[in-house]
Amino acid sequence: KKKGKEEGRIEGKIEGKQEEARLILMRQVKAKFKNSDNEIIDLINEAELSKIEDLSEKIVTADSKEEIIDFLKH
Repeated sequence: KKKGKEEGRIEGKIEGKQEEARLILMRQVKAKFKNSDNEIIDLINEAELSKIEDLSEKIVTADSKEEIIDFLKH
């Protein structure tokens, strides 16, 4: 029982960090491109943590929202 409780706690922490990272990326996209469309928001929400981490670097060099969308789709 204790093991399951610990696993649940760890899983909750991971999900919290993922959500925080997603919110930060959405703010970065809005700041860089002055607005964001629903497609980018949906793709960020669906992305795995590794993709979110990679996007945190890609956002710095991206020249367009389309580049971000393409990155998230592949």
